Amino acid sequence: MTSKKLILIDDHALMRLGIKEWLEKHSLWQVAYLLDSMNTVKSSLGEIAMLTPSEKNKIVAIVDLSFRTENKADEDGYENVGFEIIKMIKEANPNIPCIVFSSFDSAGFVERAMSSEIGASGYVSKSASEAVLLQAIESVANGGTYIQQNLMGRLLEIKNIYSAFTKKEKLVIDLIAQGLKNDEIAERMQIGQRTVENYISHLYDKTDTDNKIKLLEKLGLR
Repeated sequence: MTSKKLILIDDHALMRLGIKEWLEKHSLWQVAYLLDSMNTVKSSLGEIAMLTPSEKNKIVAIVDLSFRTENKADEDGYENVGFEIIKMIKEANPNIPCIVFSSFDSAGFVERAMSSEIGASGYVSKSASEAVLLQAIESVANGGTYIQQNLMGRLLEIKNIYSAFTKKEKLVIDLIAQGLKNDEIAERMQIGQRTVENYISHLYDKTDTDNKIKLLEKLGLR
């Protein structure tokens, strides 16, 4: 008998429980791990690393992007650490496919999540139906990828823009989207602030923008 297990990572209690209840009622998938923060993910990585997905033992992680944090974050007290969580899971166990399930449904977030650097296998907006999420789970569990259909159009345009960026420039974009200032980006990347400013200047040139707000809007991150 095929075992179908989910790792559900979201800090909204009602969302976690609602999705868990719906999936377990309408499918054979069972939520084996219900995690609510970066810390709970870190404490579970040892167990996640030992899991052995296979044709008869399917395991999929569903990951939100934005989590409440006590660290420096945006004005609402949230930080987009979901990308880091996906990277942690993929490093611990590259055989576990991850689906982003987020209220952020702009093309920039989709491109970032599905990039080789992050490694998500699917992307579904929280505005989608539970049936769409289940379709995504089944698809990635069988080795495929899944992007919610109405997110695909602008994604192709964004991919063309992102193809002009270096790996470091993509990291700078990610940190800008998290709300970090230039000095904080420099500290996170362990480079000089002038170097950060040069990266940002190159990003403006490549996107025909002249400030961070316009940059994020152009990339679908705002």
